[in-house]
Amino acid sequence: MTIGREIEKKVLKILEKSDRPVSTRDLALRIERSWHSVQHHCFRLQIAGKIDGFRVGRMNLWVIKKQDSEESNEDNAEDNNPLNHTADDSMQKKSRPRMTEKARKNKKSEGEIPAGYY
Repeated sequence: MTIGREIEKKVLKILEKSDRPVSTRDLALRIERSWHSVQHHCFRLQIAGKIDGFRVGRMNLWVIKKQDSEESNEDNAEDNNPLNHTADDSMQKKSRPRMTEKARKNKKSEGEIPAGYY
């Protein structure tokens, strides 16, 4: 097992046992790793949908995701994970072409503005 997986496993174990949010600093002290490494792996766990995080002042706090929300999000987990999307996915949303004011006036005088223009 890689060091990164060990950190993530320990973070999950600590958060599961905790009844309140735990800061990145507290996690780092408990698992005896650097703050930056723990922060990085907490973000990875958050993207994977295993934990939730929020900021209070300058402090990042982490909690384990509740079982109810996991079950309802399991079906959409693949779609919601930003790491599963490629640049091609975002390119499919094409914007409508825009007309200049002069072109719009000419089209109005000729008749109806074609669909897709606004």
